[in-house]
Amino acid sequence: MRPPFAVRCNFSDESVALVQHLSDLFICEADRANIFIVYTDTGWASPVWSKRVEHCLKWAEKLGFSTLVLKADIQFADAVISRGQFPTVKNQWCASMLKGMPFLNWLNKFDPFNEMTILIPKRQLRQASPLSEWIDECPFHGDRTVWHPLVAHTNEKIERLISKTPFSLQRYPISQECYPCVRHLKLIAQEMDSSTRLKVNALETQVNKTYFGNISLDKGVLYQLSYLSPLHLQSITYAEESGCSAPFGCGL
Repeated sequence: MRPPFAVRCNFSDESVALVQHLSDLFICEADRANIFIVYTDTGWASPVWSKRVEHCLKWAEKLGFSTLVLKADIQFADAVISRGQFPTVKNQWCASMLKGMPFLNWLNKFDPFNEMTILIPKRQLRQASPLSEWIDECPFHGDRTVWHPLVAHTNEKIERLISKTPFSLQRYPISQECYPCVRHLKLIAQEMDSSTRLKVNALETQVNKTYFGNISLDKGVLYQLSYLSPLHLQSITYAEESGCSAPFGCGL
């Protein structure tokens, strides 16, 4: 398989490993220039994520890849206010609106003849169900082919790839392009920074609903994170790469 490729990158460990993997596979400058590293700005990233994205994009450009930052027509907070509700584990409407549509709109303009292959850094190790390396005519990407180059990679292989890059392994295995995310509360509950808690509390007040479930609104997210039992946390933490956000590579 040769480029052109469009790579969904949120710059988790898997995304960084995939960029390095492609650098190892394609040594020709012309090939690398025809590989697009694409990040989508959802307007809901953690305070530190923009700096990581900036560094990762500069690194990818130094390797000879083309890079692109997309932005949804409506950002996460505005979408929540417009709908009057937060996304939930069972209804992750945010994924298609903030990640799916901007990417598909760009593809349809840039690749009208469906010549591009879409790369997503998914691994079988992190899937609850079987993952194919190839998906023909994926409906979430305008019937283009999707390739999962890291499907069989172990944690050790990921670590070896990252060791070749300027980056180190992250504390958590998920990206923070949407932070906090309803799918990963168990991972971030004890680590949420004060500015993130404040932005969540402000949005909770505006829509008169709670972000993480039906717990007392006036206490906000601080109350929720303090009093959720481990069993409750586990019950509302979504299985990795399942549900309606799965086709868009959220968190990778």
